[in-house]
Order: sequence, then structure tokens, then C-alpha cells
Amino acid sequence: MALRTLPAVNHAYAGRMPYIEDRVSSVEADIAEIKDDIGVLKRSVAGLEKNSALMRDDIAHLKAGQIEIRDLLARLVVGAERVEPVK
Repeated sequence: MALRTLPAVNHAYAGRMPYIEDRVSSVEADIAEIKDDIGVLKRSVAGLEKNSALMRDDIAHLKAGQIEIRDLLARLVVGAERVEPVK
């Protein structure tokens, strides 16, 4: 199999090289900005996950407190029913 040679540089394209280089630089800058944005988003998501975990813990404590209050109230009602009214 014979080796293929690259075609000669077309001078029409050579004049467009600065434009292409500018476009590549622009795309590279856009990619860097997108990477920065992704980093910010990842940190934001981590913060939201932490806040969500804290809220879950708070809700669990509130539910436990509500159950405790309910049980105490039930015991008070039972105790009040056992007491004879004063005549």
C-alpha cells in the first residue's frame, strides 16, 4: 500500500488562518468559562445537598417532638379522666 501525501496548502485557506485562529481562541475562552460555571454549579449543588440534609434532620426532630407531645397529652387526658370531679 502506497503512502498518501498531504495535498499542498491552498493559498486561499492560508489567508483565512488568522480568522480561524481567532475563532479557536474564542472557543477555548468559552470552554474555560463553561468549566468555571460548572465548578460554581457543583459547589452550589453541594451546598443545597447540605442544606437539604439539615432540613431532613430538623424535620425528624420536629416529628419526634410532636410524637412526644402527643404521648404526654394522651397521658394527661387519661390521668384527668381518673380524677373524680369535686362536688
